[in-house]
Amino acid sequence: YRRDLVSARAALIVGLGMFAVNVTLVAFGPYELSLVGLETQQPKNMSPPSLLLAGHAIMLCALAIAASPAITRWAQRPRVWWLTV
Repeated sequence: YRRDLVSARAALIVGLGMFAVNVTLVAFGPYELSLVGLETQQPKNMSPPSLLLAGHAIMLCALAIAASPAITRWAQRPRVWWLTV
């Protein structure tokens, strides 16, 4: 995101698309809602990494890229910057 290879709008579209994929995988696929590994869970979401876990990681990264312009504007305020330094 630092080199602006992906715009905030494109990242938002990818993030929302991956959210829809994740909801579909949980609602209609074999995956359970919890991404925490449990012994009773079949198939396990963490070991080996599942499609749901990969989709979740992509979604979170895309939403962070989409939010970066707003976070940057917020962090440039003097009081906020003073608290971070």
